[in-house]
Amino acid sequence: PDWFVRDLFVTPNTVVIIVDDDLSIHQVWRNRFSKLGESFFNVELVHLSNPSDARDWFEKFPSKHANALYLIDYEFIGFSETGLDLICSLGLENKSILVSSHSNENEVLEKCIRLRIGIIPKVLSGFVPIRTPQNTDSSKQQRLDCILIDDDPLVHLTWNAYAKKQKKTIVVFFSVSEFFSRM
Repeated sequence: PDWFVRDLFVTPNTVVIIVDDDLSIHQVWRNRFSKLGESFFNVELVHLSNPSDARDWFEKFPSKHANALYLIDYEFIGFSETGLDLICSLGLENKSILVSSHSNENEVLEKCIRLRIGIIPKVLSGFVPIRTPQNTDSSKQQRLDCILIDDDPLVHLTWNAYAKKQKKTIVVFFSVSEFFSRM
């Protein structure tokens, strides 16, 4: 389905913020990213356990937002705020993936689809491939001069025209989740 994140594409200098109250999920992501070896160069993992911690981190490190990817659980024990509430309140729809055992609930699915937020079912977090520029299949690779992620079709049209005029290769996406599902 369109909401399913088929793989994670992580570039150097990415800050991956994992917000989950389940310590075993933090360990899964720690193990997954550590297996990248040299591809893991300059990827920072931040482990947070609830929405309050995430808000504190978000306010404390504004310079890290540009290169951030948020992997956020849906439900937090002891908190009425959901991961989707957190994503929306901080404006992180284009930088977040919901990693949740609630991925089969219609209400959660419909909201994620409407907000264009990709989902990784929690049980698959240990299996979704993590790709980096160094471990991408070379038969699929092309030299890119620019990647654009913007939800405005007019912006896409403008950048495509400019890239063509400059003889540059550009790939455009409407959301971060679309980027992750296609790259």
